[in-house]
Amino acid sequence: MAEKTLELNSKITELKGFGPKKAALLEKLGLFRLADMLYYYPRGYEDRRNVKQISELGNEERALVRARVLLVSPGRGFGRKRTLRLLTEDDSGRMEVLFFSAGYMLKAFKQGQEYYFLGKVKNENGRRTMFHPAFYSSEEGSEGGIQPLYSLCRGITQKDLRKLSKAALSVSEGLSETLPDSVIEKAKLCGLSYALSNIHYPEDEARYSEARYRLIYEELFDLKMAVLL
Repeated sequence: MAEKTLELNSKITELKGFGPKKAALLEKLGLFRLADMLYYYPRGYEDRRNVKQISELGNEERALVRARVLLVSPGRGFGRKRTLRLLTEDDSGRMEVLFFSAGYMLKAFKQGQEYYFLGKVKNENGRRTMFHPAFYSSEEGSEGGIQPLYSLCRGITQKDLRKLSKAALSVSEGLSETLPDSVIEKAKLCGLSYALSNIHYPEDEARYSEARYRLIYEELFDLKMAVLL
């Protein structure tokens, strides 16, 4: 049976991998159809453009590192409160990764597997430790650039919302403008499709700024029109 063609008005359950259970969780975030995801803006971003070598990491620096896990060592504590230590390395050196209250993460890492770690580093006499970083496998990290970080609820992951946002954006080309052409020209605004694409997946800081300016301007414009009416 052929997969149904998606549209902006498509229910989330029409997207492969999103069954009724996951759709019910997404409803808590106000997401019912693909179109809703276009206006569910990221709360922040993860910059994957600059991967640093372990030997380059300075004290108190927040950085993205690609490293191989050499050792997985459960620490003190019981259950979910147990700590977890990893010994990792890249071609330039070694780094310890420490997670707190990480009993649920004991099976999250495999020795010999490469992961990306994004977090703040403590560098004491060349001994580097990264504390409770965000992480993802090297396979997931094949998507570089600037990745969105969305507000979540229990049972929903960043991977889920990124898949959903990409699906929504893929069918949003040619989206009808919501502002008059005269307003767009006078305020020197970018197009709506461009703005939505670059608020979710900005190619760089300049395009993000263009997108943010357009969307904030539109919110204020709509508010002004509502007051006048």
